[in-house]
Amino acid sequence: MFWLDCFLLYTVSLIIIVVIGQFGHYMVARLCNIRVLS
Repeated sequence: MFWLDCFLLYTVSLIIIVVIGQFGHYMVARLCNIRVLS
């Protein structure tokens, strides 16, 4: 049970890191596009 909880926590944290990473990349791309257009 404990091992399953640790595995689930690791999987959820990994998904969160991937989502934040993609969102951060999207925000940087938007900022770069705004600067280029300006």
